[in-house]
Amino acid sequence: MVMNRRAHRRYSLVFPVSVRISIDGQNPMFETECVELSADALTLGCDETVIGALLTQAHFPRTCTLGFAPPDSTRQFDIDCHVVRYRRLSRRQFHLVVMFRHFHDGSAESLREYLANLEQTLNGGRTSAQQARS
Repeated sequence: MVMNRRAHRRYSLVFPVSVRISIDGQNPMFETECVELSADALTLGCDETVIGALLTQAHFPRTCTLGFAPPDSTRQFDIDCHVVRYRRLSRRQFHLVVMFRHFHDGSAESLREYLANLEQTLNGGRTSAQQARS
């Protein structure tokens, strides 16, 4: 059995995500798509323009700001992130993994609540502890 070393469960969700990248005083916005969401990170599906913009940042670690509203949520999340890695899937498609660094408007607790509700929905209304006991 393979041990999962991740701090938080990842959820495969697909929804639009806006990515703002600060480059030389400019803040271009790119439209991407969430592939996986957890309490501390998000994996984006994006194209080469997003990766190219990130690679022009002069500082390290590379950073961006995400804006998104996950499915069945009325909350808009705006989160500053560190880029962890990117992986080429094809000539023009990439996965970009970002770690959450700063939640705007105190939205960290709202994201935890959203993921807890999602977990309960996926478990047929039962909590993770109830699921483990059965």
